[in-house]
Amino acid sequence: MSDLDFTEFDADGLSALEKIYLFSRSHAGFHRVFIVHALPRYLDVDHVTPAEAVEYVLPLLNGLALDEDEAVKEALAAELLPIVWWFITHCRLVEEDFSTPQQDTILEQLAEQSPELAGVTPIPVQAFTPILGTLLLSQNTLVGGPARHAVVQLLKRIRHAEEREDGHPVTLPTDNERPEPDYAVGLLGPPERHLFEHEIVHSVVIGMGRLDMPDVDDGPLSNISTPRSQGGHHETHIEHHPHSGHDMRPATPPIPADAPDSTTAGSTPLAAPSSTPDSYFPVMPVAPHGTPAPSPSASPRRKPSDLPEQRDATSPMADEDDISEEAAVGRLSSMSLMAAVTASGTLKEETKTAFVTEVERVGRDPVYWVRREAAFAVGALAKVVPDELVISSLLPLFESLYQDPIWHVRHSVLFALPAILSRLPPNRRRSLALDVILPLSSDESPTVRSAVLEALGEVMHTFIDLEDGPPRELLDMFIGVRGGGAEAATVIQPDASSTIQSPISASSRTSYNPGAEPQTDVDIYDDPARPLVCAFNFPAVALTLGRSRWPELRNLYLTLSQSSSFKVRLTLAASLGEIAKIIGPTNAREDLMDVWRASISADDTEVRLKATECAAVFVRALAPPEQVAALGEIEVGVTSGKLRGWREREEVMKSLASFLDISGCEDILRRLLMQGLGDRVSAIREAAVSATPAFVKAWRYMPRLITGLREGIRALAHSDSYRERTTFVTCEQAVLVSTESDFVLFDEGFWDILSHLSRDPIVDVRIRVARLLVTISTDHVNDAPIMARALTLAERLEQDSSQDVRAFARSIRSRSESVAPRSPWEMEAPKSAITFSRPPPLAPS
Repeated sequence: MSDLDFTEFDADGLSALEKIYLFSRSHAGFHRVFIVHALPRYLDVDHVTPAEAVEYVLPLLNGLALDEDEAVKEALAAELLPIVWWFITHCRLVEEDFSTPQQDTILEQLAEQSPELAGVTPIPVQAFTPILGTLLLSQNTLVGGPARHAVVQLLKRIRHAEEREDGHPVTLPTDNERPEPDYAVGLLGPPERHLFEHEIVHSVVIGMGRLDMPDVDDGPLSNISTPRSQGGHHETHIEHHPHSGHDMRPATPPIPADAPDSTTAGSTPLAAPSSTPDSYFPVMPVAPHGTPAPSPSASPRRKPSDLPEQRDATSPMADEDDISEEAAVGRLSSMSLMAAVTASGTLKEETKTAFVTEVERVGRDPVYWVRREAAFAVGALAKVVPDELVISSLLPLFESLYQDPIWHVRHSVLFALPAILSRLPPNRRRSLALDVILPLSSDESPTVRSAVLEALGEVMHTFIDLEDGPPRELLDMFIGVRGGGAEAATVIQPDASSTIQSPISASSRTSYNPGAEPQTDVDIYDDPARPLVCAFNFPAVALTLGRSRWPELRNLYLTLSQSSSFKVRLTLAASLGEIAKIIGPTNAREDLMDVWRASISADDTEVRLKATECAAVFVRALAPPEQVAALGEIEVGVTSGKLRGWREREEVMKSLASFLDISGCEDILRRLLMQGLGDRVSAIREAAVSATPAFVKAWRYMPRLITGLREGIRALAHSDSYRERTTFVTCEQAVLVSTESDFVLFDEGFWDILSHLSRDPIVDVRIRVARLLVTISTDHVNDAPIMARALTLAERLEQDSSQDVRAFARSIRSRSESVAPRSPWEMEAPKSAITFSRPPPLAPS
């Protein structure tokens, strides 16, 4: 097998199991990447039995998790969710961990104790713990990120299965999520789900943070391999050994020669200090409690030989340092995963308590970047745990973190502040907000000061339920009023003695101070990002203060509206609708109409698009006179060509139906609809066609309006442009499949026009007519007068030169001759103006 050329390998003659084994042991990395991506299909479709998968495939997964090629681990992390789900649903999870020599004996004992296990392949519940741990601890974000996602999704699927089985309402997805499908659970019954969830929560999520604790030494996580434990810093390269024959014994995991050097947590929005010494793991020798250490640097993948000074890995001190560093990375990864799992909303009450206990412990870690990650977990947990846990456990930890001597930690605390405040009683909420925001607004770190400004809107929004609103000091800071608490704030100075001493070169050691950051004289009121941040937070602050306090924000809003910054104008345009709803018609007329006009006619395409996207909300929030004026601005933009981007015009067409109950603008709406139906862009025409049934329904009993609409649509049928003639047919079809079908069917002019178009010189028009007749005959097969009209037109179309037209026409006659149950293709009426389908099969006669 050592001489086997996989590029000429005839894999078609092998079983799925043989393919899995041979490709996973290939010398070529792309073969191993291929088999990892193909593994879910091989397991699910190609009939690999659970017994074979446990005996042969599972050991290969352990080797692939330790592969020297980062691309292989990236592929495994990406496919981890379907692979793990297949194993736990096709095998019976058991607590016992059995080794190969004793497997048969243990299986017999299990079968005797539990007869239902006979013939079922058991798998230890901790089988995937080392694989998950190894991938989660990777500093490569393309490995750690997907691995975190897999853990979160596994827990969500388990919770979804429990809700479905218990008959409880399934947790609804958020706005950005798709509904969770009902995945087959197979052998994953309630006891097995409890076992697996407990293993994931306690051995993976929490266990990663306890790699240096005695109770983990003999647990599943003791098998986790990290770059240091793999010898990633050694120069020697151990090749991927060839194997002979078709031996199915698991491979010895390869030892990587190099390792990625990337971020450790992918969840933190803050990069590591740029002055951090470039090393695979941060150098962290033994230090007193409370002493921080540098964070892992975000740098390209490097070989050990490229690193600065390397320590002798054989010395006892180096071993201790390695263990300490790996344990710190484990605590960081644990906090990152804990925040992700918490945010997914899949926690049981006992899990929440366990997480809080672990965050309390890790939140006082001597390594500052571990504390930084713990702050994010505090914010996630504060949203879901009971109030008593927030006050008794999370609040004391939060108070220690916001006074941390390292600016990175103080920065991350600001992201957790709104979640903490929302769970506190009013008086405590007010005092904590001032205690945190005022000092940090004048922090020595410009990054912290900017973060205060970014968090200010969300912090103020936590006071929305209080009659007097947010503290005056916070409102003045948002508006930009200097003085008061901001000037009197105490600047937090870092403790220089807390900086850890690193055994790297003296020059690097003296140049790095994680508690310090290049300082600037620009305060929070002169921050260049202030206009954009205020524009982004404006809806939240306006909603918090309410309509009655709009005058306090008016000057700031008008100042922002005059900004020359593209991003500020874009943000204001996107929020026009929500601001108008909050401040009411009168204030909107005085302060927003000019901003609306400037946005809808702006030179920047993105600004115009945002204005049209919020047009439906904005116009409906105005008083009737301003509603007509705003719609007039839209009509001018469409007809004059100012809305020259097709997406802008499409958004206008999509919003037309929402304006139909506004009186006084009917003529404007009709002209806009006809403009859309005649547009040269198909997406705009389709949006206009979709709005047509709403117009018919709203105006059907208003003779003047419905007559004007009908005449406008009929004019399309007589147009010289075949595109407009097809648009007419599609409009009529859209009305036919709505609740207003009789409006079309009982109109004599409709049948005359349809007869005329059945002889159209353009085949696409005739195909549209034939498909429209299919729709009519499908829905009215028992209506003799209508079917007679349809058959008359179908007879002519049966003689058409186009085979597609003839096929549609013949299906109409077949249906009339034998009123049979409709087939699935007949049940689905075409609704798109640009959708063409193959001719239908003949209905059974």
